[in-house]
Amino acid sequence: MGNAADSPCLGNTPSHNDPRQRGVFQGVDTGKEYNKCLLSPFIPKLTFVVCLVCFGCGRWEEPKAESNQLEPIVRDLRAEDLKTRLRAIDELRSMAVAGLSEREGLYALDVAGEAFPNLEYEWQDSAVELVSAASMKVYSSYAPVIEANFASYSPEAQAHALRLLGQLDDRQAAAILLKVLQNVSDDVRLHSLGTLAEKPRHPDVLFPRIISYARQPSLQWPVSELILAYLKADLVDEESRTEISRVMITIHDALRQTLIPLQQDEGEVWIWQDAYQDARSMAALALDILGYVRTDEALEELSQSVSYKDPRLKMFAILGLLRAGRVSEPASFEQVAASAESRNWLYRKLDELDRLDLFSPQFMTRKHFAESDMVNWLTYPTELARVPDEIQLMAVVPREYSEGPGEFYVFRFRTFEPHWAAKDGWMVGVSGPFLKSAGPSPEALGGTFSDFTSWDECSAEEHVARIENLLDESRQEAGS
Repeated sequence: MGNAADSPCLGNTPSHNDPRQRGVFQGVDTGKEYNKCLLSPFIPKLTFVVCLVCFGCGRWEEPKAESNQLEPIVRDLRAEDLKTRLRAIDELRSMAVAGLSEREGLYALDVAGEAFPNLEYEWQDSAVELVSAASMKVYSSYAPVIEANFASYSPEAQAHALRLLGQLDDRQAAAILLKVLQNVSDDVRLHSLGTLAEKPRHPDVLFPRIISYARQPSLQWPVSELILAYLKADLVDEESRTEISRVMITIHDALRQTLIPLQQDEGEVWIWQDAYQDARSMAALALDILGYVRTDEALEELSQSVSYKDPRLKMFAILGLLRAGRVSEPASFEQVAASAESRNWLYRKLDELDRLDLFSPQFMTRKHFAESDMVNWLTYPTELARVPDEIQLMAVVPREYSEGPGEFYVFRFRTFEPHWAAKDGWMVGVSGPFLKSAGPSPEALGGTFSDFTSWDECSAEEHVARIENLLDESRQEAGS
């Protein structure tokens, strides 16, 4: 049986900033490759048996008795004429949205190992289109075909194939995933392994062997993210925890050599420099993992990391120690809460640990939570991609809801050169709404937004009304 499943989304993870990349069919880990799945046509059991018979020889041989609607499209992808190839891409995308049959998916995964002529742009890849099309609705029979062809896939097609394997629920797919990781190109850009981090399964198949792949640069993030998910689900044995501790300490120590020299005593502009950001996200993930393995060596690494000047990295260090029953100095919690970027994350994590008594009272106000909510929205790569240089609360606009009275917090913010938005001066953003009956909390109700309109364009009330209308229109379009 197949499982309807969209490609997993790379956006910001709950704890770490994952770069979101473009993603209509060609993108990596954006979750936008396809927008809906339909049931594929009924596949007779005879076809399934015939498909499986030839797996042992390494290639899938299609039965000739049934028509294959993908064949003429693949033939056109091989054509010399560029327009013919581009038309074939459009037809493949339309066919993918309607859903490939199991047989067509097997064929797509098999021929994706071929070398196809170039398309219009360098980033376009016929093999990626074929693997993505098969990913719309996945079947367990796909795993052996991917194994047979994986080494021949282009780097981006390999990334899509790995995510497809990670969508399959059976043990065979997990075992094949481990096998093909040995052949991953150094040029692969991958930020997740399907749904394995969302729904951890088959730990006895994956551990401890998968741990070593966290050392490989092209796999470091997705494998580490998977490791964290399995640790949180308490699915990792003690021997594997010890090995994870060793690997993550090695990774973090190497990153620390980059991070420490770039840290500064004042401001946060330095945090958003490319060289620092490249190391920061992985360091945060490594520290988070060390907070769950709880070996003596991991706790020592976390203790040393409390001295970071970066509030976010300090946060993962003090939280990891707290899980092991070690409470850091109050000043460390205050430094993290003082950062608008880290404040709401710290509150939520302390709430999960039932230790809100450690959250600094001076920052436990709705305006501080609203500021953090606004800043976190702005740090998305599709928005400012960083914390603004200045942000000011300008007004609180009341609203009435069926649940009771609520409030929007209206901010103006700006960035300085060389940021692209510096030329626009003060811009407006709104955070909320926050229900007054809920008390101070970081939980806004879905209205936080900015379209980077000039603050001076209209009043605070008019800005809120305009943004409410924009969001209502967007929701209506999404629901239509």
